[in-house]
Amino acid sequence: MIDTAIPSKLVLPIALQTVPGCIDDANVTASTCVKSCGAYPFEFTDWDRPLAWGLCETGVCANVQRALEDFPFTAPGEFLYPCKAALWRSQLILSNADPDVVAAHRWCALTNSWRIFPLLIVVGALCYVIPVLLMLPLQIVLSAVQLALTALPLAHRRTRG
Repeated sequence: MIDTAIPSKLVLPIALQTVPGCIDDANVTASTCVKSCGAYPFEFTDWDRPLAWGLCETGVCANVQRALEDFPFTAPGEFLYPCKAALWRSQLILSNADPDVVAAHRWCALTNSWRIFPLLIVVGALCYVIPVLLMLPLQIVLSAVQLALTALPLAHRRTRG
């Protein structure tokens, strides 16, 4: 079971090698043999490609694409357009490319998944901050009412004097 989860030898897809089989040649350095995941045709240089690939791998790519059709900021040149294009591209590659190219994209998506973390931090912070900001006025009003109701009996209390 451990051999399945952590293989003894990683096989680099041929699509990621500059010359097929160069990874096994001791005379060739890794920097001259392995293509960069940031270079064409992979272009995993931003948060949108690994995110789109992960969504397509889980099978929700078409649903997210349909949701983005009605979403603002998805027109060409706007903020979410690269994500929309990356979803389309990932779905096309998964459905039409040969297994080695799919494996190469999977490798690049996995090794570049760290690019998603800043987005996850921002989304997580927004999911925490927005409810706090929405509830803050209600909390202030409830605290003021509680203070008034607590002070009311004290204000009408007679003191000896």
